Amino acid sequence: MELLAGPTPLERMARAGAAVGHDGLWIKRDDVMSLGLGGNKVRSLEYWLGEAATTGGDMLVVAGAPASNQCRLVAAAGARMGIETLVLYAGDEPGALGGNAMLTRLFGARIRWLGPVTEVERGRRAAQVVEELRAHGRRPYLIGNPVVAALGYVRAAQELAEQVGALDLRHVLLPGSFGPASPANVAGKKSPSGVDAEGRVAPWRAARRRGWRRLPGEASGITSACACADRGHRAGRRPAC
Repeated sequence: MELLAGPTPLERMARAGAAVGHDGLWIKRDDVMSLGLGGNKVRSLEYWLGEAATTGGDMLVVAGAPASNQCRLVAAAGARMGIETLVLYAGDEPGALGGNAMLTRLFGARIRWLGPVTEVERGRRAAQVVEELRAHGRRPYLIGNPVVAALGYVRAAQELAEQVGALDLRHVLLPGSFGPASPANVAGKKSPSGVDAEGRVAPWRAARRRGWRRLPGEASGITSACACADRGHRAGRRPAC
């Protein structure tokens, strides 16, 4: 299911590179997307919605925290595709919605509050809601299958490979904590159309142990991928990004 208008931008990080003494820093801007203010979860949504369509789903169900970007984007995708969306939020209903929860409501999704539940209980309750909907004749599709989600990141890695062109791209750093992103990007890099180069995929702490430095003002949870074209790699020097 196509949700992206085209490849997201690959931009040189000139000022950040100057701050750390490296002129080969680039960033893959997966925050620049037209759907629902963007975000890397759109990658997975293309495949989740594709599976929902092929399995005859007539509504989307997603569970998360009120601040969830994923819930916001599912609501936005549902609005674009004209399919009903039910969002299950962990926590008690607040007096007034704000942030992503407010946007989720504005995108037209129905919201159900589950109370203060754990992540495990939230998943169990989501599965229960899906079964209840099926019992009433609906065909809900539950968002979240990590295997399907990973396909979006394989495609992202292949997209990056096509964008780098003549750049001497040597390492890719993936900030964030979404499990399918890392193995899928590795798979994409190893595929015939992927980047034929050494890849590093690691949480920030592991990257720091390897000698990588945090950029000034950089948060650890950026959802875009920073691609470093390390010209010093061939000389055996440690990457500076």
